[in-house]
Amino acid sequence: MISSNPSSLTNPNFNVCSENFNLLNKVVITKQSLLHQENPLERLPHQYIYWENTADLLPKLISQIIDEKSPDKVSRYFDARKLLENLPKYEINNLKTEKERCRAILLLGIFAHTWVWLPYVSGMSDRPEYFIPEQISVPLYQLSEILARPPVLTNSDLFDYNWKQNNLNEEVNIGNLDILNGFIKNDAEKYFYLIYFVMTLKGEPAIQAMLKIQKALKEISFVNDLFLLYIQEHLDIIERALQEIKTNLAQVFSTINKQDWFNKVRGFSVGWNNKDMFPNGVVYEGVKAYNNQGQFFYGPSGFQYSVFQCVDAFLDIKHQAYINQVDARLYMPSHQINIINAIENSPKLRTFLTEFRIGDQDFSIDVNNKNYQSAIASYNNCVRQLRNIRALHFGVASKYLTQMILKELEDKIILTTGGQQNNHEHLLKGMIAHHNTQTI
Repeated sequence: MISSNPSSLTNPNFNVCSENFNLLNKVVITKQSLLHQENPLERLPHQYIYWENTADLLPKLISQIIDEKSPDKVSRYFDARKLLENLPKYEINNLKTEKERCRAILLLGIFAHTWVWLPYVSGMSDRPEYFIPEQISVPLYQLSEILARPPVLTNSDLFDYNWKQNNLNEEVNIGNLDILNGFIKNDAEKYFYLIYFVMTLKGEPAIQAMLKIQKALKEISFVNDLFLLYIQEHLDIIERALQEIKTNLAQVFSTINKQDWFNKVRGFSVGWNNKDMFPNGVVYEGVKAYNNQGQFFYGPSGFQYSVFQCVDAFLDIKHQAYINQVDARLYMPSHQINIINAIENSPKLRTFLTEFRIGDQDFSIDVNNKNYQSAIASYNNCVRQLRNIRALHFGVASKYLTQMILKELEDKIILTTGGQQNNHEHLLKGMIAHHNTQTI
């Protein structure tokens, strides 16, 4: 999870990303999809073969390292460390396209998180590593500057740019997908990453419907039955998309082994923002901009999930975790931030339906009109559907985090996926309770 005041936001060396984020508030969206239209790149150009080979070997080594029954645990641990130590100091100049850069930063993020967390997760040390060697940190930082985001793994890396179709002739669904890279590459990791990509895929019709409604609100000069019917039909599209997201979320998490996810996968995707675990942050060796000072960055988090941010913005829902969502945008791709900001800064449907107003213009609407009542009902259905998803998410968090955390030693620092200590249930409960007050 992401706290309301991440230290990375006040880091003077993070100004490039912060300034970029401020500019994005003013940018008109040119790409109206949260997803790229093409499949992610599966391999980098031949110049980067060692990165690809290392990414292929690491999951096999890590699987043996964290297997308590493995007789080669210690030797495999040092093999993995040596593999990362021996990475060549590649330049990023030969990464010409966005797809190449996105794949490269995925691999480097995996290397960085493996380096930091493997000592702790494997039990070889009682603490994680407090530095990232320059053969990883320098290209990771350089790519993060180009992509205007922190040099750490994000949701977008693991979910949006980390999938492939098993059969190109079949539709894109979770049964026809696999991940490109991971730390363990077991089923728990595979389906945990894929479900968030699939939920974004299922959410695309909702995004398009939101943008169409807001375009109609901007252009409206008078209200008639046809306009109200248009609003209601597109709200129904949003509700159906949310229902599909909920169905997919429930189906996938019913199959994920919580022991495998909690004990084998979770620890590697955590960031290094927690000051109890990282009192001085993590040093990015060789990165001159950081001047050998430790950095505090969050790892992947549910707050970085773009579909829910769009729906919250469209329905004008500002729950207690809103500031967490805003902070999380610094970790998201620019095209996703553009869409969220465009939706957030457009005329609000809720204001139109409740106050009969758009900006300075007032409208006359008969509240007894059946099409108006249908639009209200459809709006409320969207709010309830979002609440149901968050209630399901709460159950997932309880099963996969809270119940597992309670089994750990009381004096051990337990981190959620985003890197913050265990306050995720408080935030989720608050968000669910807030939705109960948001129907019209």
